[in-house]
Amino acid sequence: MWFTMKNICTFLVTFFVLSISLFGWTKGSFIRSDFISNPYNDEEIVFTGTNSQSYELSACKFDINTGNSVFKEISLPNSSTIRDVIINGNSKRIGYLLNGKIVIFNYNDFSEIINFSLNYSGDSQDMKVCFSKDGSFVYTLKKSELRLTIYDVSSGLKQNEILINANPAFYSGVFLNSEKDEFALMINDSLEIWSISSGSMDRKIPFDSNAKLVQFRNSGNNISYKVGKVIHIVNSLTGDEIFNKTLSFNIQSMEFSANMKYMVCRGEYFDQSVWDIDSDTLIFDGSVPYQSGFDIDFVYINSNKTKTIGFSRELMYCGRYLDDPYQENVYFLYNMSDYWKINSASDGYVGNPVHAIINPTNDLMLVSALYGEYNTPVYNHGLVTGAGEFLKFIHVQRNALAFSHDSKYIAFNDTTRLLLYNIESDIIEKTLQTQRSTLGTVFFSPQNGGLIISITKDYIDVYDYNTLTLNFTKDLAAESGNGYGYVCDITGKITILYPSGRYFKFDAGTGDLTEEILNNLPQNRTFRDMTNDGRYILWSFGKDSLVVYDAKLQNIKFSYKIDLISGYAENLQIGFLGNHEIVWISYITNPIDKYNAFYAYDLVKNDGITMDGEVTPRVSIDGTKYMTFYCPFTYSYNSIRLPVSVSEVYPIGNSIMTYPNPATDFITIQFQTSEVLETSEVYKIHIFDMLGIKKMSVGTGLDLSSQRIDISHLPAGVYFIRFGDKVEKFVKY
Repeated sequence: MWFTMKNICTFLVTFFVLSISLFGWTKGSFIRSDFISNPYNDEEIVFTGTNSQSYELSACKFDINTGNSVFKEISLPNSSTIRDVIINGNSKRIGYLLNGKIVIFNYNDFSEIINFSLNYSGDSQDMKVCFSKDGSFVYTLKKSELRLTIYDVSSGLKQNEILINANPAFYSGVFLNSEKDEFALMINDSLEIWSISSGSMDRKIPFDSNAKLVQFRNSGNNISYKVGKVIHIVNSLTGDEIFNKTLSFNIQSMEFSANMKYMVCRGEYFDQSVWDIDSDTLIFDGSVPYQSGFDIDFVYINSNKTKTIGFSRELMYCGRYLDDPYQENVYFLYNMSDYWKINSASDGYVGNPVHAIINPTNDLMLVSALYGEYNTPVYNHGLVTGAGEFLKFIHVQRNALAFSHDSKYIAFNDTTRLLLYNIESDIIEKTLQTQRSTLGTVFFSPQNGGLIISITKDYIDVYDYNTLTLNFTKDLAAESGNGYGYVCDITGKITILYPSGRYFKFDAGTGDLTEEILNNLPQNRTFRDMTNDGRYILWSFGKDSLVVYDAKLQNIKFSYKIDLISGYAENLQIGFLGNHEIVWISYITNPIDKYNAFYAYDLVKNDGITMDGEVTPRVSIDGTKYMTFYCPFTYSYNSIRLPVSVSEVYPIGNSIMTYPNPATDFITIQFQTSEVLETSEVYKIHIFDMLGIKKMSVGTGLDLSSQRIDISHLPAGVYFIRFGDKVEKFVKY
C-alpha cells in the first residue's frame, strides 16, 4: 500500500427512488478512496473505499495507460472495522484486514477467494501484514513480540511462526519485504534483514535510525525513505545509496513509477514535485489550478511520464436541506502534458451535473457540469455510451447545445459562434460564425444533406451543414407575454406557439412558414411544453391542474389534477416525458428543507411514480429515452414506453372488453358495438408489451362485434391492447 488518506469510517445512510422505466443505468459516482495500491505495474492501480452513491465499500481496478476501470461493491462481515489493505500483483489478490480476520479477493473481478482468522491486532507501528511474493501466504509481523506468523491462503491455516529471541525494546521499527519473502528489523543505525524461509538473519546493512515512510521497492531490491526534507533510495542488499534529493517542503508522501524512473512527492498546502530519477531533473513543481477552482494533488505517475493520477477537491453543494458546501477528494487520471482529465475512479465522475444532450440514435450522451461564477460559467463534460460506459471527458469549457445529425460533432455555444467539436479527433474542427449578437437554440436536421437551425423568438436561421453558409433567414414577429415555445423534430420541421395561441409550422428544408388556427383552446392557460412533433401541447392552470391539447383534432386529450404533497409547491416545473401520455412534475415542497418532489404521471395507465433526479429531465429526440440528474454527482439514463393510444377517430363505441383475463392461448376482444362497417378499410388491433414495444398487429375485418386472437406465442407478462384511442390491459400466463 503506497498511499493512505484515512481510516474507513462509519457509513452514511442514503435513500433511493424508483425509476419510471423498467431498466436503465445510473452513473457518476466516485470512490471516497481510503486506500490506493500500486501492484507492480500501471495496468492495475487498485482503489478501495466507500462508493459516493451507496456509501458501501467498493473497489476499482484502474489502468493508467488506457483509463479503463473495473468497479465493484465489496461485501465484508463488518467493513467499518477495516484496519489495513494489502495487495499482491503476482497472484492478483487484495486482502482486507479486519479485527482478527482477513478477507481476500481477486482484484481482476473482485470475487472473494477466502476469509480466515489471524492474530492481527495493534496499530500500524506494531503490526505489519503482507502477502508472500507469489500470494500463497500471508505474513504478519508483530514488533512488540518480534513474532512473524505465516498463514496458508488456500486453507486459511497457520503454517509456521518465527520468534526472535531478543528484547523488542531494542528495535525501533519492523518492515516486510514481500518481493523477497524477507522481514527487516531496525536497530540503532542498521537494518537487520531476515529470511522467512530459513528463519535466520541474512544480512545487516547501514540505515538511518531517523528514517520515515520506509518502503521496499523495485522487486524488493531498493528501499526508499525520508529524513526530514530529504528523500533517499538505497540498495536493499548492501545499503549503498542510489539516489537522494532535498526538497523545499516537508514530505507527507512519495511514490515511484513501476519502473522506478519517476517520483511524485507531496507535502502540505499543495506542495508537490515530480522528478526524473535517472537524469535527476525536475519534471514539475508546484500546484495546478483546475477549472473547479481547486488545485490538483498528484499521487502517482506512469512509467513513461505521460499520465498521472491525482485528486481534485471538488466542491459539492446543492442548496437543499439547509446543507453547507463541502469538499470531496475525487481521483482522476490526467494527461501530464496539459493536465486535462481522462477518466476518474471509478466510472466517469462529472460533479454537479446540470445538463445533458442525447444523440439522434440514443447511443451517446454528453453529461455536463457547471463550475465558476454565474457571470463566468465554466463547463466540464463527460461522454457516455447508451450502455452506461464512460468514454472520455470533452475539453471544451462552453455550453453544449446538440449533437450533429450524424453524431460526428458536438455543437458548443460561443456567443456569436457555433463550435463544432469532432468527437473522434478531439478538436474543434469547424466554426460557424453568425451575424447575430447571440446564438439561439440549435437543431440539426439531415434534410438536404444536413442543416443547422438556429431559432429564437425573433428569427430562424438555416445553415448548410457541410459548407457552413446561410441558406436563408426568417424573421418572426414575436408576441409579448408568457407561453412562447418551439420544438423541432429530426426532419427539420419546426413548430412555434405564441401566448395568444397562434400556431406556426416551419419547414427548414424549404423555408415555408405557415400558420394554423387553433380552436377550443383552454382559458387562463400557462404554456408548459410541446411534444417534438408539435402536435400535443401541455398547459397548466394554477399549481394543481394541467391539460394535454391535441393540435390536430383541436380538443383536450387528457386532463389531470396534481396531488401536491405540499401546498407550498415552490419552483413548480411541468413537462412531457417523451410522449403526450406521460408528464413529469417537480417542485420544492417547502422553503425550509428544500426537499424536491420529482415524479411522473402516466395519463393512460392512470398511475404515478417517483422519478430519479431533481431537475428538468432531458428527453431524446425520438422520445424513447430520458436523462435525469441528482446533485451533487448522479446522472441516470432510462427508457420511456411508447404511446399506447392514438387520437384518430374510429367508428366504435365507448369501450372494449378483453376476456379471459388472465389468458394463456387466446383472448377475445368484445367491442361495445354491433356495427358492421360500410367500407372496405380494415382496422388494426395492436398489442404492446410493458415497454411500449409492439409485439403483434391483427386486422379486424369489417365485423366489429368481437375478435379472437391467438397469443400462445407471447411470453408470460403484462400487455396492452390498443384499438384506436381505446386501451385495455391483459395478463398472459
